[in-house]
Amino acid sequence: MNSNLDSVNKTSLNNTLRYLGISKTRFAELVGVSREAMTLIANDKRLPDIRTAQKIVRVLNDVYHIQTSIDELWPLK
Repeated sequence: MNSNLDSVNKTSLNNTLRYLGISKTRFAELVGVSREAMTLIANDKRLPDIRTAQKIVRVLNDVYHIQTSIDELWPLK
């Protein structure tokens, strides 16, 4: 796998979306949440509930082929 893609897994969701060149609005549509909710989640202003986190990871994995996990995007501190 490309090392740039490897580093995406260890960055914030906002940086990942920027790397992919996708807007938060479009990503929100794919995940099934509001643009406002996605903006808060991507900017680390709000944590997603578990179901939304699963959907985000599924879209990144299945649509964009970014292999990541909930733990990589939102590690326990």
